[in-house]
Amino acid sequence: MLEQKELKLLRLNVNKTKMVKLCRSYFPLLKNKKFNDFYFFKSGSFFKLECGSYEFYLSVCIGKARLFERYSDVSYVVELDDLFKFDLVKEIC
Repeated sequence: MLEQKELKLLRLNVNKTKMVKLCRSYFPLLKNKKFNDFYFFKSGSFFKLECGSYEFYLSVCIGKARLFERYSDVSYVVELDDLFKFDLVKEIC
């Protein structure tokens, strides 16, 4: 017999502070940058963080959050634990 599991609907809850913390954890080269060096943009469920010549993007595709740097081939699927750790998701039901 199959167990019933509770499914929860989650939504990204991103702001500049949270995005900077997430990017610093995945891209160590940003650890020495000052908070005021970052510029944050949001368009729907697409988030962009700029710092100097770097551009970082966070987006959701097929139920996974993807973080990547525009001018390199570096891309990460953000772990669900990290989304909760940095308070990037909000439960909506």
